[in-house]
Amino acid sequence: MTLGKRGVFVLSFLLAALATGLAVGGGAWLAASQLVGKPPERLRTSVFEFALVPGWSCVREGTEQVCRKATASKEAIAIMTMKERGPSDTLERYRQHLSTPQQQRDKNGTQWTSDVISVEQRRLGGRDWIVGRHLGSEVRNYYTDYYAALTSHKAILVTFSVHRSAVQAFEPEFRRMVDTLKVFQD
Repeated sequence: MTLGKRGVFVLSFLLAALATGLAVGGGAWLAASQLVGKPPERLRTSVFEFALVPGWSCVREGTEQVCRKATASKEAIAIMTMKERGPSDTLERYRQHLSTPQQQRDKNGTQWTSDVISVEQRRLGGRDWIVGRHLGSEVRNYYTDYYAALTSHKAILVTFSVHRSAVQAFEPEFRRMVDTLKVFQD
């Protein structure tokens, strides 16, 4: 059986179209897999979520979500917690609390007072947050950034703590996570 000139042309055209489609499709898949990457892992609760930076993971400990970077378990930590909102839960009270230096005592009985670095109200993800930074409010020589917000039923507190020697390494990661913070409840 001979195809003739017309049959050879059609067969050649179809094979060329198939080869071109495979080459273009394969190139597009390769480019997309190299440029886009997989979406970030997200920490989700019934009230809020945020994207975790690669290398970070979270574990539920009681009412808190405790997040750490696997390679730096003692240098940096993020803790998210929420509770039912009560009459004393107001943004102004959170601002007052974060504006007050905290008295701390270590296991050896040594006492110190935290340094209040900053306190401000900031809009994140369409919601008002009280944001504060202390040095030594949770653990000596650790900076802690506090993010406090309210929904109609919940009070939310997110803290990021980092050892003073590792601030420059972890602050960009904390900022990227905070920038993706979303609250679901009004």
